[in-house]
Amino acid sequence: MFPYIFALLWLFSPGLIWSASAEAPSHIRAELISEFDAVIPGQQFRAGLLFQPEEGWHVYWQNPGDSGRRPHLTFDLPSGWLADDLLFPVPERIAVGPLVNFGYPGKVLLPIALEVPPSAAPGPLRMRAHADWLVCKEECVPGEKDLYLNLIVAGADRESGHQLLFRNTEKQLPIRSSQLHVETERSDKIIRLDIKAEAPLRLPAADLLYFPLESGEIQNAAVQRYVLKGDHASLELIPAAGRRDPPSQLHGVLVAKQGFGAAGMPYGIEIGEPRAVAPVTRLEEAPLSIGLLSALGLAFLGGLVLNLMPCVFPVLSIKILSFAKQGCASRQEAVKTALLFGLGVLVSFVGLALLLLFLRGAGQELGWGFQLQSPSFVAALALLTFILGLNFLGVVEFGARLQNLACTLDRHEGALGSFVSGVLATLLATPCTAPFMGSAIAFALSTSSFKAVLVFLALGTGMALPYVVLGSSPSLLRLLPRPGPWMVRLKELLSFPLFATALWLVWVLSIQHGSGAEMLLLFSMLLVGFGAWLMRAVRSTVKGWIVILLAAALGVAGAARAGRPPGTSPDSAVSIQGRLHWEPYSDTRVEELKKEGKPFLVDFTAAWCITCQVNKLVAFGSTEVQSALLRRRVTLLRADWTSREAGITAALARFGRAGVPLDVYYSGAPDAEPEILPSILTPGAVLAALHD
Repeated sequence: MFPYIFALLWLFSPGLIWSASAEAPSHIRAELISEFDAVIPGQQFRAGLLFQPEEGWHVYWQNPGDSGRRPHLTFDLPSGWLADDLLFPVPERIAVGPLVNFGYPGKVLLPIALEVPPSAAPGPLRMRAHADWLVCKEECVPGEKDLYLNLIVAGADRESGHQLLFRNTEKQLPIRSSQLHVETERSDKIIRLDIKAEAPLRLPAADLLYFPLESGEIQNAAVQRYVLKGDHASLELIPAAGRRDPPSQLHGVLVAKQGFGAAGMPYGIEIGEPRAVAPVTRLEEAPLSIGLLSALGLAFLGGLVLNLMPCVFPVLSIKILSFAKQGCASRQEAVKTALLFGLGVLVSFVGLALLLLFLRGAGQELGWGFQLQSPSFVAALALLTFILGLNFLGVVEFGARLQNLACTLDRHEGALGSFVSGVLATLLATPCTAPFMGSAIAFALSTSSFKAVLVFLALGTGMALPYVVLGSSPSLLRLLPRPGPWMVRLKELLSFPLFATALWLVWVLSIQHGSGAEMLLLFSMLLVGFGAWLMRAVRSTVKGWIVILLAAALGVAGAARAGRPPGTSPDSAVSIQGRLHWEPYSDTRVEELKKEGKPFLVDFTAAWCITCQVNKLVAFGSTEVQSALLRRRVTLLRADWTSREAGITAALARFGRAGVPLDVYYSGAPDAEPEILPSILTPGAVLAALHD
């Protein structure tokens, strides 16, 4: 019978079905190229990020316009090498309904200057750079990729086959010119640029457009009226609506479609200067000032409070049942069980610390709860809690039998179960960041490995201590009712928090990788249930467990291979909660809001963080809070850390945090520091920050 079951699982496994269709089309080709194949020590040369989108698709300029996101390129350079900023050729206006974006509807090269150190050793060299972008048509697809550039350091340089492309791109790069003079006149309704050109520049007869380098200057979709009169011209723009502090001088690029004169003249000329912003003392720039003893104390307190966080509620089901079973146990057995649970917690925290330190040492930007950013781990944990729920209902047995409704549970199984309970408690606790934990974990991730492990040990000790004290105290255990039929009912009742946890993890996976991965996991759970039924139907525990483990393995493997469907990136769309509109977080958007002096709030969150979800429901779901935020016109940014995002990890680190939740409020006042709100968010805490 088993070969037929195996064949059905293999043929109809959603992991295989999904993996065949999971690779969503990217609609663009990204490549890293260089103007030289061979370079010499001390040489400056240009590399470039080459985009070739499909017909009708486009990528964005450094200011994307009304929507979109600029591309980024980050080099992992050898020692001594230098890289400049990415350069952007002149863009085009791209109409998308009532909006206008700035970007490139075809092939485009974004150059970047590199410098070889004088001490560079001769020989072949392979450089890596990480690129991310957003490519759009009617829909938008975020993309990212590690790109590689192969060079040779030699005694003489050698041009590549891309020289012509680099030369043509050079002509499209905006320049600054002392031969172009621009004066700005503005009113509430019109911005007029008076433009004069000196030889050899010549103003075009038509098709002169202004592209702002900073958002919020003008209405991008408005018609720009250009009039040429001899060697003078005027360009009329419409200022952005609702701006409180319009700049007297614009900062952007004037683009002439046919160029500013004869061949060899530029197509784009940059005008104005970046607006100076008064220096602000920012909390995220403050270094961690706590020492090891303070970090250990905060970690211990954080571990204690962690037991009260919603993430740990499912583990309480297991421990309540454990305490009930210890009601007739000897003191020696009770102490042994409690200590083994504590040992499981401590071993897990040390293991997490070592894994986290190893991965960070390898260059990964990770923080607290990092394992839940892995879809494979989320799927495995969902299946584990589902199987535990079946066990509590008596559908799946692990070998322990309740005989005569008394305390005759096999002691070896009890010891192992206590240790595993400690491990599971740690895994389920990591989505939460309790008060006191943030500074302690940030200290651990910024100090030596030895001190970091000590901090994680203190955190585990704080979490395990209440269970160890309760489990090893006969006087407290005697307060429990004597074992009896109520234990069976209690065990069945406590299965439902475990099933609720499994459903929550399925939802987390759907946020990370879409409905396809969600259906895969649910189908795997169906197969697990079939394996449990098989145990009873054919009275074969071995066959049943083989089916269960095979279904779980296929589900986890399929989740690992599942790709994110188009348009489901957490940072690719605005989300709405009640009357509140949340924008996706980006460092660029934060800097824009700071320059504009607008109040804004950043919510660092993740779907797998239960505390975050409670905060959303309790605080941001409050009509009083929503009214206050709308009344004060607070811009809301959501930094979604459900999947790994290096930029969000870095932003958390700037605030001395290594995990979520974290909510930060900027009042918009030029000299005000950002205010960090409490981890356990209440309507009162938000209103107090708003001074409402």
